[in-house]
Order: sequence, then structure tokens, then C-alpha cells
Amino acid sequence: FTGSSSAKKNTRRRTSSYRLATPNVPTNNVAPETVVGVTLWRLRPARQTDSGERLIVHEDNSDNEWIPERISASTRLVQGDKLRISVEAVRGGYLYVIDREQYADGSLGEPYLIFPTRRTNGGDNSVGIGRLVEIPAQDDNPPFFTMKKSRPDHIAEVLSVIVTPTKLDGLQITDKALKLTDSQVATWDKEWGST
Repeated sequence: FTGSSSAKKNTRRRTSSYRLATPNVPTNNVAPETVVGVTLWRLRPARQTDSGERLIVHEDNSDNEWIPERISASTRLVQGDKLRISVEAVRGGYLYVIDREQYADGSLGEPYLIFPTRRTNGGDNSVGIGRLVEIPAQDDNPPFFTMKKSRPDHIAEVLSVIVTPTKLDGLQITDKALKLTDSQVATWDKEWGST
């Protein structure tokens, strides 16, 4: 290379900025085998300006492209938002997800077992180390939950995630969410509850 000079290129490095979607969760006195990773995803329609991985899902027999965006548990959702839950456990067992509506006065609605159902993952609720379970699964129809307000003071959804070493007895799994009793949930919370 002999004595030529070159002008410096203006090479500004583009930096990525990340937003913490999960609040600081204290891990003191948490048994490692009780850890369950839960991620909430809001699906939004793809835009022409989007780049990167896209998820193609079916909704009402039409092809739509959806982009999953990770959200925090405190994200405000609106009627019609489409959601997916992904869960990963650090041990093998069986996964159960209970949903309750929360109202403005702090009270909770009736508990419903929203996973497993035969409509989601064909009713398979087994989990294993490193196995990600999506609820609903990407190949379920439709592959998302839709937010619907049941009454004017309905302000939130409260999810309880349980991983048990054996299947829970006495559950009649069908295509729909199973209505539970408060006493069933209280018993499970006492037996399986953790920090």
C-alpha cells in the first residue's frame, strides 16, 4: 500500500435499545425447582415497515401475518387485543393455567382453567426441561386469545400457573375452558403455591 489517503467514512454505529419487559422479581428463598418462566405476547398485524421474523397464523380461514411483541404483566390491554402465553418450566410435569377476571374494587371473578383444553395443544399439558409451551400453540385455530371485557368494571386478568409432578385428578378436559370452584383453586394454591 503506497501513500494514498482515503477520506474517513462516516460510520455511525447503530445501537439497539432494549426495554425491560419484566419487573425485578426477588429470588430470595425461591426453590430452583419451582421456577416457571412465563412470557406474555401481544400479537399485532404486520406492517410493511416491519423487518425480521414474521409469524403467519390463520384467523377465521384467512391468512394474516402477525408480529408477536413481548409485554409486561402490567401492560394495559384493550378489547380485541390478541394474546399468547408461553411457559417454560425447570422440571418435568403437567402445566395448568387458571384465569380470573379482576374488577375495579379488587374482587376476582370465577376461576376458569384455560389450559389444558383439547383445543390447545390437543389437550397435551406435559412440560419438560427446556420445552417451551405456547398457549394457544401456533398451529391451534385460532392461535391466540382475544381480550374481551365482560362488564364495565372489568380491569384485569389474573393468571395462576401451576406445574405439578403428576396430572391433577378429577378434571374433565374438553374443548372449552373449565369452570372451577374457589375451593379447588384454594386447595391447589395451598398445595402447589410458591413465591
